[in-house]
Amino acid sequence: TALLWEAPRVRLRRDWYYISTSDWDHALSDLDRVIALKPNQAAAYFNRGQALIAKNEYKKAISDFDNFIQLDRGTAQAWRFRAFARHAAGDDAGSAVDYSKAIAMDPSDEEAWRGRGLAQIGVGKPDEAIADLTQAINISAKDGMAYHFRSMAWGAKNDLHRAEQDDDMAIKLEPKLAKRSASDAAGHWD
Repeated sequence: TALLWEAPRVRLRRDWYYISTSDWDHALSDLDRVIALKPNQAAAYFNRGQALIAKNEYKKAISDFDNFIQLDRGTAQAWRFRAFARHAAGDDAGSAVDYSKAIAMDPSDEEAWRGRGLAQIGVGKPDEAIADLTQAINISAKDGMAYHFRSMAWGAKNDLHRAEQDDDMAIKLEPKLAKRSASDAAGHWD
């Protein structure tokens, strides 16, 4: 039998501590061991996927969210996390599909609407992006990132007046976006 501190349940609890303190290497080590001991432990895949995103290991994270979704039928949050990882890995079309699944499960998920809007920009669908980002703003009028992304969609349509209005609102809500807006205007994202 496994020692108490080797038990998957104990390791899952401990990995939450590591995740909450951004100790990704220890979290991943524990989660790898949980999965080795109990490969059908859905929560371990979800948690490891989160840790992998934090370490910018998006393709590995996608695989873990695939496993979680297969074992647990997924949650809106799982679809949203996988969608984020797919976007970060450069798969905006797949990201939009996953965000759509999250929205179907939880239509009040502002982050899913915002994420799908950004993915729509990535696949060259500014009108759909504007609709999604407007929905995110309707859910939370204080979502500066949604205004920022919608300004990008307006810019893609060459509607600079609306782009500027949304960008001004984004900066008003989240002043740190001023630097990002200047970067976008220069044609690059940092």
